[in-house]
Amino acid sequence: MNANITEFLGGLNFGAPATAGALADIETGLGVKLPRQYLAFMAQSDGAEGYTDEAYLFLWPSREVLALNGAAAEGGLVFFGTDGCGAAYAFDYARGAAVVAVPFNSPKPGRGALCAKSFYEFLIRRSGSRHCLQQTASR
Repeated sequence: MNANITEFLGGLNFGAPATAGALADIETGLGVKLPRQYLAFMAQSDGAEGYTDEAYLFLWPSREVLALNGAAAEGGLVFFGTDGCGAAYAFDYARGAAVVAVPFNSPKPGRGALCAKSFYEFLIRRSGSRHCLQQTASR
């Protein structure tokens, strides 16, 4: 994991590293190739949870990523976390695996608010107190 990224995420509690097998199981089970930056993060911390400034962030451990996706992955979304306030974060493969925030009540491709073009950009943006849905509304 990029050391500069962890500086932005000091309020998070990090997990033990995900195993290569667990990450391969996600890719095989969901039929996707996960973004390299996400794989690098997970290889250092199998999920994370806590507050980045004033905003809550829960990046699911690998077992939950695999268990909580399924049909959504068939539709081009792979969910990997939540803000704890009604939105889930996902890679939208229809948008080149960009990170989107999707309200839990409408998990369909193209329905999410674009958060960032890459996983690291998402983490950096999340280090502020506004989450993706707020950022999109203010543009």
